[in-house]
Amino acid sequence: MKKYLSLSIFSIMLLLAWCWKTYKLDIESWDIKWTPNLKVEMQVTTFDEDNWDLMFQEISNDENAILDSLIIAYDYENLRGQNIWLSSYVQSSINQLKDLWDFTLSDEKSEKKTIWEYQAILKTYKIKDSSKELYAAQEFIELKNQVVVMLSYTSEDSSNVKTFVKELSTVNIN
Repeated sequence: MKKYLSLSIFSIMLLLAWCWKTYKLDIESWDIKWTPNLKVEMQVTTFDEDNWDLMFQEISNDENAILDSLIIAYDYENLRGQNIWLSSYVQSSINQLKDLWDFTLSDEKSEKKTIWEYQAILKTYKIKDSSKELYAAQEFIELKNQVVVMLSYTSEDSSNVKTFVKELSTVNIN
């Protein structure tokens, strides 16, 4: 009986260790230096040298998997020289998902905050089309020169998105 109890406890400990495993991702992009601990291992799939936009995707051997994605994108034009509020910019971005791409969004939440001295808005929601449902989190940060940087994460697993949101508190902006 002790043997089975010890084996069971050992198995549970291994399972818990696997569930809590995180992967470090080193990110350096224009004004951002960040080393988030994420639940999935990721690699760079796209880098735009002109804009410093980066896209990371989960590393997987499953060809049919819907991969977690992390995007860091800069918008240099929409706020430059214009009197547009960050909240309007964020809502316009969300409306494009609904209108242009015919996605359905639910469970939308917004949180205004300040990162360093910059205004930011965190938007979380579920996004759905005819074939799948994903969880998403997007942090929009308005830098001093009215450039908006967006850090965006999507996953089929809501706990992966929650980990991303938690890690946003460690973003460093130069």
